[in-house]
Amino acid sequence: MESFTGDERKFFIPSVQPNFTYNMMTLGVGHNVQAEVSIMKKYPTCLKYVAVDPSDEINEKLVTDVGGTFLQYAVGAESGIAPANLMGIL
Repeated sequence: MESFTGDERKFFIPSVQPNFTYNMMTLGVGHNVQAEVSIMKKYPTCLKYVAVDPSDEINEKLVTDVGGTFLQYAVGAESGIAPANLMGIL
């Protein structure tokens, strides 16, 4: 597993096959795609990048400017609006 840093650390597990093609998804953009850009530069066989975030303001342009697809959704246990928690597991 490799670590790539933007505003936060993102992890990538490369294949042992040299010509493996990747699809990458980010859940939560956070106004920064620097880590994803670093992954796509190091792994040019990463052919598709999709980012999911509830806020399209700023995030959508960041993602589409680097060739990704932006989806405006939130990820949670149930539909609705609620306070968010970021659990520090790393």
